[in-house]
Amino acid sequence: MNKTWLALILVFCIKASLTQFSQKCSTSRMRGECIAYDICPFIKKLGTIVYQDDITQLRDRASACRRYGNKLMCCEEGAVDNGSGSGTKPPTIQPTTIMQSTRNPTTNIGATNGNRNQAQRDPLKHPNYRHFKNLKCGIISSNRVANGNDSNLFEFPWAARLGYDNQGFNIEYKCGGTVISDFYVLTAAHCLRFSKPNIKLSTVRLGDWDTSTERDCDYTYPSNPICADPVQDIAVASYTPHPNYDRTNIHNDIGIVRLQEAANFNQRNIRPICLPFTRELQELPGRFVVIGWGRTEDSFNSNILQKASLPLYERDKCLRKFSTLPLKKRIIFIDGQFCAGGEGRVDACRGDSGSSLQAIGTVNNRPRMVQYGIVSYGTTKCGIEVGFPGVYTKTSEYLNFLLDNMQ
Repeated sequence: MNKTWLALILVFCIKASLTQFSQKCSTSRMRGECIAYDICPFIKKLGTIVYQDDITQLRDRASACRRYGNKLMCCEEGAVDNGSGSGTKPPTIQPTTIMQSTRNPTTNIGATNGNRNQAQRDPLKHPNYRHFKNLKCGIISSNRVANGNDSNLFEFPWAARLGYDNQGFNIEYKCGGTVISDFYVLTAAHCLRFSKPNIKLSTVRLGDWDTSTERDCDYTYPSNPICADPVQDIAVASYTPHPNYDRTNIHNDIGIVRLQEAANFNQRNIRPICLPFTRELQELPGRFVVIGWGRTEDSFNSNILQKASLPLYERDKCLRKFSTLPLKKRIIFIDGQFCAGGEGRVDACRGDSGSSLQAIGTVNNRPRMVQYGIVSYGTTKCGIEVGFPGVYTKTSEYLNFLLDNMQ
């Protein structure tokens, strides 16, 4: 067999390998075909380090192709660039390259030193701690179960949805948050800093569970359903992202929203979560629960608030994991960040931006749900490859920032 025939056979095999997974697919936003994720322009457009908002769409695309194999995603038909070098270059990225851990960060790392000074002040002695002193927070529902993707009605009554006014056309709920007192909701700073001038945070929805219904009901026993009070839509009075929020390195990704009216805690579906004010609660537990309205593991769109159990991911191991990414600019891990997840393909990607990472802790000698973290960002590999954790803002590092910005 001459060289010409060998070359033709080789070309045929390469084309076959590229097209063997060209199965049709669709998500709630697009239709396309399943191809290797590293040659899909969607990945290259996103970059490698992304906010949780983008990961939701990434998970949808990966889930739509999971039946055909790993490392595939739903990409627009005809979108693959067949020019030279197609599929061989690593995805471009917006923030960074080799990550570096710093327990004692240098002075040029944004608010790091400020956070250290804030953390040294005892939040229990802060004058605004009065908002929390007698607050009945983190009460665990009696019908709570440990397993399953769907949450129960009343299981996470502190879950909030941030609504954005799109030039007066409609309200879009793009981020999550957590009720921490009657007038305040905790979220991520990147949910409060907008890249588009026509987007405005205008309202917060409290007490939601099933987004498809006007009134949420549990029909476990159809003859005797349990129903919640209506949701509360409360206008935003003001909001404050951390003054040293660093969009490039995604440091200090925390913010606070003040409501125009007080939340009604007489409703069972609206309650505040506890914050880790005591020394005992400032140690991270080994496992958490993250919540959000997103897709299930089977790629079905869920209107019911979802939950997923995540392990704490060892800091040094997390840094090594992220150092394998083809990043262009150094990202520095500060004390106000930690990793969780990495146990399965989708668990580390679940949760709305700004929503809570929580676990049961002891508050006033009683078991209560405590918010240890805020969903911050992840990587485009999250949801496609097993083992990539997400990055979370550590709530306990910013307690004085929150207290300083309450009235």
